[in-house]
Amino acid sequence: MTTTSLVILILTLMVKKIHKMKTMRTDGSTPRKSYWTMIREPVKTKLDARIWTNKPTELLIVNPNKFTKIGNQVGYRLVPGPAAIPLLLEDDYSQIRGTFSNYNVWVTPYNRSKRWASGLYADRSHGGDTLFTWTNR
Repeated sequence: MTTTSLVILILTLMVKKIHKMKTMRTDGSTPRKSYWTMIREPVKTKLDARIWTNKPTELLIVNPNKFTKIGNQVGYRLVPGPAAIPLLLEDDYSQIRGTFSNYNVWVTPYNRSKRWASGLYADRSHGGDTLFTWTNR
């Protein structure tokens, strides 16, 4: 499978975000009193798909029309590992050019002209051609 066909395939799938835990009470049939479950929510916009790893968050990329034998949607789970956080203030010139570092994962539609997270030349960018700008459109 080529990179181009993989990108097209991903664009046809649904992205879900798992980011909230919910504690539930059992029905009393077991010694356990409670259990927890993750709440899955479909991502509606590019901004919703951003992940910041200081919270328990996972991103699911699933095919809503295909199910496994046990009833789960077929897809991939992106589990982010440890990540660095920006040390600069938001209005610092270097951080304005590097706003992609505000989140660990960004999900955007493929666009050949928008391949560089800090613009074509990060050291010459004014901050108007970054991943943050594209996502906010």
